[in-house]
Parts: sequence; C-alpha cells; structure tokens
Amino acid sequence: MSIGSSQVAIQAILAHEGGWDEFLLVSGPIVVIIGLLVLAKRRVDAIAPDGTKRPNGPTKPSKSARSSK
Repeated sequence: MSIGSSQVAIQAILAHEGGWDEFLLVSGPIVVIIGLLVLAKRRVDAIAPDGTKRPNGPTKPSKSARSSK
C-alpha cells in the first residue's frame, strides 16, 4: 500500500512543526474563557444595584448625584 502525495502533504501539515497545534490547544480555551467573562460582565453591568434591569442606552445621573457636587 503506497501513500499518495496528498496524504503525505496532510501528514506534513499535521506534524508537530513549530508548535502551532499546541498553541491552538492552549489559546482556544483561553479565548473562550475571556469571551464568557466579557459576557458575564455585560450582564452584571446591565443590572442596577436594586436588582432591576437598567434601560438600554446611556443613563443620566439622578438629581441627588448632581446636587452633591
């Protein structure tokens, strides 16, 4: 059974040359974790301290916050 040139090329690409596959194994989960943390931060920021959802868009400071300056 002989190995075709395309199979040799695939084996060469998938061989441990330069460590690119190890890089993907490490960086992939890190990217997923960072994405989940960003998503969680957005959800936490969208909830007001009293537990109600904040409206979408910019919010204006309350009168008490403006008068205390």
